[in-house]
Amino acid sequence: MDLSFLLVLAGWAGAACTVTAYGMLSAGRWTAGSRLFQGLNIGGALLLCVSATASQAWPAAAVNAIWIVIGIQTCVMMLRAGRRALTAEAPAADAEAFAEADVFADVFALPERVRESDLAPTLVMPVITQEQLEAARAQHQHGQDVARLAS
Repeated sequence: MDLSFLLVLAGWAGAACTVTAYGMLSAGRWTAGSRLFQGLNIGGALLLCVSATASQAWPAAAVNAIWIVIGIQTCVMMLRAGRRALTAEAPAADAEAFAEADVFADVFALPERVRESDLAPTLVMPVITQEQLEAARAQHQHGQDVARLAS
């Protein structure tokens, strides 16, 4: 097998990886925090970068190198967040504490350094991910179950 054929094959495989990852994200099958999504993005960008470099397509090689760095940074942030979640204390599960808790407080909360008046009107509207919605529903259902048991 010729090396140039392998490099072209690497480029096509990288394109297939990145398009598959984007398609699964767009279809709602994966999330941006999915390991599969990040893995396919990084792997695809690596293969595309190798192929573009061999072809001396420098803009494509540079974009894919940046894509790799972004993907790796995202994976590092995901690992750090996972470690923090493992070490965090579990919240109390009693009905009274749940009744006083605002289920969507973390969804609608702005960082302390940002005031609502600093934001453009389109930025005040919160974006709720499917994961946040499912977590809120599960937390709400758990509170109802605890309240039924308490009565």
